[in-house]
Amino acid sequence: MDAISWYALGRTVSDSTTIMEEIDDKILTHNLDASAHGQSNEAVYNHRITALLDHVDGSVTLRKLALQKVIAFSHFPNYDGWEWHNLYWQGILNSSISTTDADVNAYIRAPYYPGPVVLDYSKNPFFQTTVTISQVTDQIGYIVAGSAPFFDEHDAFGFYFHDATLYAYWTKGGTEYTSEITGTTLTNTNVFRAICDSTAEEIEFYVNGVLKYTATTNYPTDTCDHFFTYYIESTNAFDIKELWYHDFLFEQDR
Repeated sequence: MDAISWYALGRTVSDSTTIMEEIDDKILTHNLDASAHGQSNEAVYNHRITALLDHVDGSVTLRKLALQKVIAFSHFPNYDGWEWHNLYWQGILNSSISTTDADVNAYIRAPYYPGPVVLDYSKNPFFQTTVTISQVTDQIGYIVAGSAPFFDEHDAFGFYFHDATLYAYWTKGGTEYTSEITGTTLTNTNVFRAICDSTAEEIEFYVNGVLKYTATTNYPTDTCDHFFTYYIESTNAFDIKELWYHDFLFEQDR
């Protein structure tokens, strides 16, 4: 007897669908189900939510980076391509800008010279940077993709701080919009991340991996020749302020 001849039999007496056809249909339905294995504690669900991708260490190569993205990342080994003002310190993973008692603001921004690739809000720009702010009194500052508004260099998005208070920050046509972010100690070393969704015209603001605010109105539209700005200003001329930046990551569609 052929041990596998059952697959050609009808499913039931009244249904001529073969058993194999029914199996194929069940598998197809399962494969097309977006929730397949995606329930709590199932394989796909766990793969999606794990804090560390479950691939073998050393198995992801640089050629797996997104082909249709412009990507920049740095730990500031030097300041090539950056414009700076006032005092600065450059070191591996520990670089900073500082005011003086004679000059109340300091910044770096990049790039200084315009080129064919610009910060473009129609291309889903995203950034992440790790920053430490030395003090929390008599100061204002910006950590933004683009230029802070007093440079008059089109739109920007990211984070603004005034003394010890942190805000989500973005502009549209040069008009500023903010929303206060609570629960962040600025003198800690914090990871700031902001993600633009050009289709939904929304911006998500994260601190240390936690979504703090989503801006759903006044989505930026003006492109900018400056991809990023770190800025700090003392509101007390005799009080020196310092901002440390440890790493930088930027991405947008080509």
